[in-house]
Amino acid sequence: MLPDPEFFAGRVNLVGGPGAACGKTTFAKAALASLREAGRGCALISAGLEGGISPLRPQSGGAGRGRVSLRKGEIFVTAAAFLRSATCMPEILEAVPGSSALGKLAVARACRDGEAALVGPERNEWLSWVIRRIIEEGWTDTVIVDGSMNRITQAASLPRARVFWAVRAGRGDYLKIAAKMRHMLRLVNLPEMRETGPDMARIEGPFTGSGAAAVPSGVKGVIVEDFTKIFLDGRELAAFLGTRTLSVAHCVEFGGFSVALHDMGRPEFEKALGEECAGAVVSWDAYAAQGREKIHA
Repeated sequence: MLPDPEFFAGRVNLVGGPGAACGKTTFAKAALASLREAGRGCALISAGLEGGISPLRPQSGGAGRGRVSLRKGEIFVTAAAFLRSATCMPEILEAVPGSSALGKLAVARACRDGEAALVGPERNEWLSWVIRRIIEEGWTDTVIVDGSMNRITQAASLPRARVFWAVRAGRGDYLKIAAKMRHMLRLVNLPEMRETGPDMARIEGPFTGSGAAAVPSGVKGVIVEDFTKIFLDGRELAAFLGTRTLSVAHCVEFGGFSVALHDMGRPEFEKALGEECAGAVVSWDAYAAQGREKIHA
């Protein structure tokens, strides 16, 4: 079943996950299909070369020739070298500063239905620049970024940005995946605090297990930039929060989880998640049979 388009409309939607083949691209495609069904335009951005040239591509075509189907009026980012081969009659809107492994990038608009390769900025600052440019110019108010976790830090500072987290789970790993989801939910729900007091410490950069152990005994709480800077596992986080507080200088709005299941049913997985975490799931099996054709369209 496709997710509700209202989750994405008018927002910067950052789709992340715990690793490769976790369902990020599946959920990004489902979000795109949902927006199209609602008659909403959007911009599609791939975070660098993750997943091949075009993470939103259909599964045929092979890496290096990956292309995504575009509707007339949709905005996308690609390498300038691929514009000529695009069949959507692209209109170049803006050149992107810097360069990628595949050369200069450009923001373009599809002037008819067709296909194009997606190639996004490899550096966080250029990803943020592209998104701001798209929104400020009024080309669209809705952006889908299919990418990795390290892309969230800067882009999530943009107005109306939301992070979605995609996972796949099955009989052999569902308890481990459920634990990761509960940990993620705890991180995104950490309180925001920007001012430091005499008994608070501001940590710049990653906050690791060794960093947590090195916090002086007189410090009652630690503030980090945002949840992406926290590299504590579930046990380490629980131990730290047992004696001190942990806050973030910048909260990131969490849109919810996308879950794709195999070899097991939803009730069993929901039980493993617990009520709070299960309530944060916004999409179950987005790539189910009833939505497959719409996702590929």
